[in-house]
Amino acid sequence: QYVSVCNNTMSVLLPQNSITTGTGAFYHGNIIVKSKLLVSKGSCVLSLKTAENTTGQLLGSYASIYLFFTDPNNNELYIDSTHPISVFVHLENTNINNPLLYRERTNNLLSNTWSLYNDNYNTATGQGENLTITINRTGWYNCGKNLNYIQTNKIAVSLPANYTNANTLVYAVPNNSGSVVQLHPSITDRQFQSIELPVQGNYKLVVISKQANSYFISTQDIFISSQTTQGYQYQLINLTPQITTLANIKSFLNTL
Repeated sequence: QYVSVCNNTMSVLLPQNSITTGTGAFYHGNIIVKSKLLVSKGSCVLSLKTAENTTGQLLGSYASIYLFFTDPNNNELYIDSTHPISVFVHLENTNINNPLLYRERTNNLLSNTWSLYNDNYNTATGQGENLTITINRTGWYNCGKNLNYIQTNKIAVSLPANYTNANTLVYAVPNNSGSVVQLHPSITDRQFQSIELPVQGNYKLVVISKQANSYFISTQDIFISSQTTQGYQYQLINLTPQITTLANIKSFLNTL
């Protein structure tokens, strides 16, 4: 066994015979580890990682983790399905013991939602500041869980006509969880619409757009209630972004 240290908050333990080549043969040699750890809500926005499962529900999320292995010649390496590896992450206020969620990759295209693993290999356990993850495949993982909520409502954001799905991203960021939810464009309604979200919650709306060489942003604090906007089946919010700089956008996202 040996440990690969990715950064000062995450390390990877690779047991013997846990890594294979594309032919299924066990690999022995140098490994290049490509990794990413998303903990802050701002980093999830920058990496386009929304906390939404395949049934359109909001997830409670502690962190999203990406792992990818290659040999020195850039050939992809894999985890043997019966020899899972361990990932150790240093986080604050961790309290979790449940299966992991993952992003399905088909023909190198990544799903936009998280699917729940239902096996004994892919799990996340943590208490206090230590999170331990076991996985038997590479890619994106979410250390979260499906939230149980009874009453929900949707929100929609209406923007000026020059803000489209080709140049604009819209997010709803809950105040009381580590999750981030992307609002999806509705071409018919010319709006960005959310999945079902728990009511009686405070959220921050974030609109980011790049048009030509200029950047724009708009933010607004909202409260999601069970009430809908008259004439609609959801809460409708009208926003007009203002011109800014990329540096200002990144600085703001770091505050989320």
